[in-house]
Amino acid sequence: MTLFLLGPFALPFALRSPRLSANGKWVASVLILGYGAYMVWATWRFIQQIMGGGGAGATDLMLLMGR
Repeated sequence: MTLFLLGPFALPFALRSPRLSANGKWVASVLILGYGAYMVWATWRFIQQIMGGGGAGATDLMLLMGR
């Protein structure tokens, strides 16, 4: 749940968790940072598709954005 709701803001919680071992903290950190990087990349690709006019509903989304 932490990974999907808080994203990279969950990193301090994972690092301070007394329930995780040192290896668990490394794994949690990598997962959180990897998921955050993926979400930034996916959002960037989505914006590029909208701005390029590609994909279904791009015209409607551009109208909603005021373009």
